[in-house]
Amino acid sequence: MKKIKQPSAVLTFLVLMGLSSAGICSAALELAYPPLGSIQLPANPSLVEYLRYIFAFTVLVSGIIAFGMTVSSGIKWLTSAGNVSKTSAAKEEMFSSFLGIVIVLCSWLVLNTINPQLTAFNISPIQKEGVTVTLANANPNDNLRTYASSVSKLEEISHIDFDKTKIDVYFYPEENWKETSSKKTKALPGDVKDSPKSMEIVWKTPGVQLCYVQDGKDICDSYNYNTPGFGENDNKYTKIKIIDERGQGGDVVVKYIAIVFEEDNYKVGGLEIYKSPDSSGQSGSAWPPPQQQQSTAYTSPLQYPTTQQGFSSAATLDLTAYEEDIDNGWASSIKIYTYKPNGDNNGRVDLYSAIEFGGESWGTDSEATVNLQSVNSSLSQNVWSVSISGNRVVVFCENENCGDTKNNKCQIIEATDANLNDQWIGRCQSHWYNIWQKNEPCMKCADIRIFNK
Repeated sequence: MKKIKQPSAVLTFLVLMGLSSAGICSAALELAYPPLGSIQLPANPSLVEYLRYIFAFTVLVSGIIAFGMTVSSGIKWLTSAGNVSKTSAAKEEMFSSFLGIVIVLCSWLVLNTINPQLTAFNISPIQKEGVTVTLANANPNDNLRTYASSVSKLEEISHIDFDKTKIDVYFYPEENWKETSSKKTKALPGDVKDSPKSMEIVWKTPGVQLCYVQDGKDICDSYNYNTPGFGENDNKYTKIKIIDERGQGGDVVVKYIAIVFEEDNYKVGGLEIYKSPDSSGQSGSAWPPPQQQQSTAYTSPLQYPTTQQGFSSAATLDLTAYEEDIDNGWASSIKIYTYKPNGDNNGRVDLYSAIEFGGESWGTDSEATVNLQSVNSSLSQNVWSVSISGNRVVVFCENENCGDTKNNKCQIIEATDANLNDQWIGRCQSHWYNIWQKNEPCMKCADIRIFNK
């Protein structure tokens, strides 16, 4: 039988055994695992605690096996009785086992020297904006949860933390936001004395919210950034809500514009542009509310006052969201743009019938929806290059009026492109001329928008 003389083979075997033990551990949570020094698995260990335990177990068992091999090789050496071949084999085995001990100890020492946390496996949870709760009956090392949308079934919590200038939180005495035994209560950051069974999160900051309906309640997630996919909420949203930023006088100072895509990662396909209607002046509640004093201090024109004399920030400014429906099973990714009505909105878009900005051209300084056949016959399905300056973008579509973007293939071009064959919309159709294949554009419409990219 071939002997294992290299410590690497032993260590590889131990690592594989250690990793496979994770599956055994997860399948037998009811077992009581022995403590390894100061490391003790709790009744319901987390993955991080399992990894810490497995690491310590692997180091401990590796050391024991290597020490046993050293003792065994020493006995073989003493009992070799002058046999040169046995003595040589025993020496080699002892050297290999000693080298294995050194490797095991050095692996721990190196990691601990670089950063002690590498051997402690203290992995902090990923922080995200929303409502952070502390679970009452959970391991102290894994008892924090952060929610960005309402929770229909809430575990028992002992503490809650959130930015009350951005979010309103309501507790319900029953699951699924029911109020059968008593009414809902508005929560404040701090300790939680009662045991709410569900939690409603209402975002009141300017931006874009995507929502779906569950048990008659709008479950909304706030988006102020481009998102290539919605995870478990993919194709689930049925509403979009937009809250524009308003200044002290109630006028809109920043408009939010959302482009929702049918495909993830903003791929070419159906898309829809959403924004609240343009309006001059303020709407909704008066500015400031009659009960609020005129002496309210502002550190920034866009900073909303906090609660004063019973008025929340939502009452101080009209933060009622502009709402539209989204076809169920349609939204897979979103891009968020902004537009400042009183900002620097200079810019221009020029379309060309040849690459490198050659051939016939057509351009505009303003927003426009353009049928390429009507503005210039040479541009009809033959826009080969585009020049974009300032805060402008162009949405090219296969249909003639850009009116039904959901059921047509469209693509957003955000920057100057000297050869649209680099884009899908610029090479989406092919023609064969003798033995040569030629890719050609297929855009029939251009929707030019003013966006702050």
